[in-house]
Amino acid sequence: MSVAPALNLARLFEPRGIAVVGASPEIGKIRGRIFAALKTGGFKGHLVPVNPNYSEVQGVPAVASLSAVGEGIDLAIIAIPAEHVAGALDECAKVGIGAALVLSSGFAEIGPRGIALQNEIERTARSRGIALLGPNSVGFLNMAFGIKATFSPGGLAAPTRQIRNTRRIAIASQSGGIGFALYNRGITRGLSFNLVATTGNEAGVTVLDALDYALKLPDTGAVILFIEGLRDRARLRDLSARATSQGIPLIVAKLGRSAAASRAAMSHTGASVGNEADYAALFAESGILRGEDQDDLLDLAAACVTSPPLKGRRIALITISGGGGVWLADRLDAEGLLIPELDQTTQDEIRQVIPPYGTPVNPVDITAQALEVGGRVRAIDALLRSPSVDAIAVVASLADIGHLEKERADLARFAANGVKPILFYSYTVPTAENLAILDEAGLACYTTLGGISRGLAGLARLGERRANKT
Repeated sequence: MSVAPALNLARLFEPRGIAVVGASPEIGKIRGRIFAALKTGGFKGHLVPVNPNYSEVQGVPAVASLSAVGEGIDLAIIAIPAEHVAGALDECAKVGIGAALVLSSGFAEIGPRGIALQNEIERTARSRGIALLGPNSVGFLNMAFGIKATFSPGGLAAPTRQIRNTRRIAIASQSGGIGFALYNRGITRGLSFNLVATTGNEAGVTVLDALDYALKLPDTGAVILFIEGLRDRARLRDLSARATSQGIPLIVAKLGRSAAASRAAMSHTGASVGNEADYAALFAESGILRGEDQDDLLDLAAACVTSPPLKGRRIALITISGGGGVWLADRLDAEGLLIPELDQTTQDEIRQVIPPYGTPVNPVDITAQALEVGGRVRAIDALLRSPSVDAIAVVASLADIGHLEKERADLARFAANGVKPILFYSYTVPTAENLAILDEAGLACYTTLGGISRGLAGLARLGERRANKT
């Protein structure tokens, strides 16, 4: 069992007050953009700009140094040249500031001189008991506290829709750009997040520290990890076991399989990526789901936070397009999922609500005509009762306004069944109205065959791991 560092991350991610060292009135600059984000993001605590060149920054009275920030400041956000960061950390310690987010670059990623500077701030933070996020970080978001401590455009985007769900996604990423890109892409899909933490060069807080913190949040339903390299793989194994015991899936992207990627990681954050075979074995042993790109990670996360793990690999397909159902059956099969013929009782029940040219076998082709008489609702009801299947994939065309309106109440009832996952796949571009109905019910909607297939396969692997642990 590895021993985790004793870091108190509450002062970092849940500060009573924030001082921004180097805050600028110019919103076009990083130092101005992050201050503006904090002002408008909903943070209720004390916010202090620190800059000797201004008496006020963006309408907020400024102080000349950290020694003048006053009491109640837990976090300093530092955006000054690299050679001055160690001094700023010393000042933090003197005034009782227990956490620092260092946005500044010019450390280990630039070579020997930067490595020396990074070693200095690491020693300073450790000796002074400061929880240090960075350097070369793009910041973090903590939705519960209204903190938008980032200058990333992706991190500052507003959600466009939201799936009704109390389980949220946390992101812990060694890459700031990718971490906030995942958030940005996820909110356009209606997914909800509680934390986005980008750890940069990890002179203090690591991606595993952020994972540890995320597992303690009451609304975490899944965690996405973006990893270039780890210093402590054994700790990831321990945290994965804890996540499994809490029913929180871990979804990871691990870089550095190629020589070119290894070189790029070293120049990006100074990280050594490690041996791919060792990581692959660790992920398989620990039941960690692995994604290959941003959409893959979000496809898995969407399934994990909206659906329970599968109790088996048997999937029922219900479709109004014969071709769409057959195509999805092929993709599910490629993911190792099963599309069994339904039991006779279920087939007989479905046959009563579909036209003669439909098929109740599986895929269940109800045809578009059955929609007029509530055939899809009645078929899903039958499949929920069927002993032949563990999950339901609904193949639909959601391009028509009002397509799901008659099914609104039933969709909410289906989503609440709590036993068999129900995932939608639209082979046409869904309208906002139809997506809103699915969001209200708490059902995930995919627009690619690969997305829904990977989501269901991830739920199957989670179910198998859970079964093996009991």
